[in-house]
Amino acid sequence: MTTEILEQRMEFLSDALVRTLHALEVAYQYKDAMPEHVQNLIEQRIEDARESC
Repeated sequence: MTTEILEQRMEFLSDALVRTLHALEVAYQYKDAMPEHVQNLIEQRIEDARESC
């Protein structure tokens, strides 16, 4: 695999991670209307995504 292809894939994955984190943060705004286990899942996913950045 060429460096260019690897760079493109890393950029794609980075963008996907940013979009996922944004979606989780939006969901977090509405988490109080959700069951507690869903709230906990959202909080854990946000933490996991931040650690991956």
